[in-house]
Amino acid sequence: MGKDVESILKKAVNKSKDEVNEKVKSEHPKVAPVKLENSKKSREISYDQIKGSTSFRTREYVPEWTNRDFALYISEKFSERYDEFLDVGLVSSTLYIGHIRKRLLDTIGFCDNATLKSYVDYFFDNYIDATKQRAGGKFYINSMRDKKPVSDFSKIYQYNPSIDKKDLTERIDPSNITEEDLENTYILSNESMLLKYGVVLTINYLISKKSYNKEKACKDVFGAVDRIRKNSGINIVVNKTLYFAPYPDDLDFCDVEWFVEIDKRIDASIFTKGNKKKKLYQFLRESKN
Repeated sequence: MGKDVESILKKAVNKSKDEVNEKVKSEHPKVAPVKLENSKKSREISYDQIKGSTSFRTREYVPEWTNRDFALYISEKFSERYDEFLDVGLVSSTLYIGHIRKRLLDTIGFCDNATLKSYVDYFFDNYIDATKQRAGGKFYINSMRDKKPVSDFSKIYQYNPSIDKKDLTERIDPSNITEEDLENTYILSNESMLLKYGVVLTINYLISKKSYNKEKACKDVFGAVDRIRKNSGINIVVNKTLYFAPYPDDLDFCDVEWFVEIDKRIDASIFTKGNKKKKLYQFLRESKN
C-alpha cells in the first residue's frame, strides 16, 4: 500500500453511507485479508484475527459500554445471523447509536446501557429481516431508530437496571466518592445513580453539577424512583441512601419532608449539624464557593 496511515484513516472517515454499510463475506476459510500498513512494513490481517483482537471487541461489563461498543455489538449480531461482516464504520455508527438512544429516551422516558442492549437484541429478534429486505438486502444502523420497532419494544420492555450485584453489595467509603464516580453512573441513567448512591447524592449532584433547578431535579428523581419501585428496587435505593448518611446539612438540597415522601425510612437523621461531616462530598458544594 502506498498511502500512509493518516491518509487511510481520512479516507475511511469520508466513506459514503453506502460504503459504510458494504458487507464483506466471511465464508471460512476463504476470508479476504485486510491490509494494514505501519511505518516499518506492510502486513496482512484476516477478519478472523480482527475478531480475536481486543481492539475490535466489546467490553465485558455492559454499563461501561460506549457508543463504539454498541456499534461493534451490532456488527457481531449481524455477522452471527447472516454470516456476513457488517462494516459498521465506527465514526458514523457511533452517531447513529446516539440517535437510537434519543428515540428510546423520548419513547420510554429513560435509556441506560441495559435498555439499549435489550432493544438491540429485540430488534435483531423481530425486525432485522424485514428491515434488510426493504432496503434491498442492505442494513443501515440508523433504521433501528424507526418508530415502529421502538414503539413495540416500549410496550413489552420491563426495566432491568444496568447495575450488577457487585455495585449493590460493595462497601464504598463515603470519603472516597468523587465527582467522577457520580458522573460515570449519571451517564448510564438516573435509575443507576439512585441504585448505587441513593437519593440524597443523586439529587444534589443534578442540582450542583448538571444545573438542574430544584423543581426539575425533584421531578426527574421522583420519576426514576417510581420506575424502580415498580420493579421492586426501592429497598436498594433506601439502603444506599442510609448507608452514605449522615450528610452535611449545607448541601444544596436538604428538604427532609421531600425525602420522607420518597420513603419514610429516610428521615431527618440522615443530615448532621456541626463540622463532623463538613468535608464529605465537598465537590457537591463547590458551586457555592
